[in-house]
Amino acid sequence: MAVYTQRKSGIKRMVQNFRPCSKNKIKTNPIMRTLTSFLFLLFVSHLTFAQGISLELLTVKPAGYDGDMKYFEITYKLKSGEVNDSGQPIAMAIPLPDKTKAFAYLISYESVKAGKNPYNPAQLNVFDYTPKPGQMVVTHELAPVAIPEKRSLQCKTGYAYLLDSDDKLMTATLDNIKGYAKMGDAIQYVNDRGQKGSGTIKDIEIRGGYHSEYIFEGIANQAVTIKVLTNGVDLSNATIGTNLSATEVVANKAPAPKHKIQSIPIEKVLENNEIKITVHNLVKFNPDPNAGDFDLFKVDYTLDYYIVDATIENKTAQPLDAGDYLLRLNFFTPDGKSADDFLRIFRSGGNSNDPVKQDADKVDVNLLGGTSKLPMAQVMVKYISTLPDYDTKYKPQTNAINKPIPARQKIRSVDCTIMGVPPSYKIEGLGTWSGVVLDKKKWLFVPVRM
Repeated sequence: MAVYTQRKSGIKRMVQNFRPCSKNKIKTNPIMRTLTSFLFLLFVSHLTFAQGISLELLTVKPAGYDGDMKYFEITYKLKSGEVNDSGQPIAMAIPLPDKTKAFAYLISYESVKAGKNPYNPAQLNVFDYTPKPGQMVVTHELAPVAIPEKRSLQCKTGYAYLLDSDDKLMTATLDNIKGYAKMGDAIQYVNDRGQKGSGTIKDIEIRGGYHSEYIFEGIANQAVTIKVLTNGVDLSNATIGTNLSATEVVANKAPAPKHKIQSIPIEKVLENNEIKITVHNLVKFNPDPNAGDFDLFKVDYTLDYYIVDATIENKTAQPLDAGDYLLRLNFFTPDGKSADDFLRIFRSGGNSNDPVKQDADKVDVNLLGGTSKLPMAQVMVKYISTLPDYDTKYKPQTNAINKPIPARQKIRSVDCTIMGVPPSYKIEGLGTWSGVVLDKKKWLFVPVRM
């Protein structure tokens, strides 16, 4: 599946051929690792890397959490450096007694100089740790970690994703971290199919945009992602360590996911003077929520997902980029309301009065064509992992529709796009459109009864 943005806006494809490097290999753009939401993307893009800042916590008040990220309202005394009023997150560390550190982000909306206290509370976001008054929070160069010369790393990986055309540079999220490692260290691993591999750590990233030089025991699990230059053996669902037994790893591997799949024939046509989209089947897919431990971004398991099996035909005498049509293909009502409009109300309980959320929704509607496609990319990954011989039987066709379709040609893809709606959503029809904004003259619609 490819997820597209508008070419007219100057932004090109954001994600192409999103796939894990496991049995059914899937290439991904690295942006997908942090694109959990529009607002989180803004957070990452504005991360500030300062130096020389140290502050003492005076008060610490819990303000919520999101998974392993904990939010705190704090007051503090600035010991050194200077904090500005930009409101942009600053990468920070909390030194711990065992010579390690917790990872944090400081957000301040007022300027503070050394020796002063801010007039208003600031926000401190911390991974998998609860700070206390009296503790120091510093920029990372002031909190070095003591890494033993003789060291080893033991941990588990989730899905691994390919980052190069040679299928050797892979990235994976870590869990159950024991021991130590630095960038440049060699590792050995055995995946859940009993294949032994080796590689070199090229990068270590803490979710939110900070790049660390090392991994250590106590670091936030599932917030650490490594890039490894491997010998080509899949790093997915692997055990990293020393003296690994392939037989033991295979014997202890997790049971296969129990996804629910139902193929619904519909044979409906969406057509104008340049394109003809024949939807043969809608495949209803409910991924197994018990197999989501290593999801790279949040998957909504309460939704019913529908994968579109369709033939895309270029009716013109010129190559045709079908990206707009594939991105916007969705459930619609006869009056032109997308299922994404229903999904927003379903999730928020009503129209949001938050201006930031309203602006994000405008971007979703007018630029991306809706909120459903980007968060659902990982669901598509789960689906194609159920298709036998995907690489040889289906991948070439999917790759072909992700490129300009030759004149007068048609291509069938069993996974050309994905849609998701709550079980309560009443399916009335399929629609799509092209252009910068929804123009009823360019809107294609066909009724569907299921």
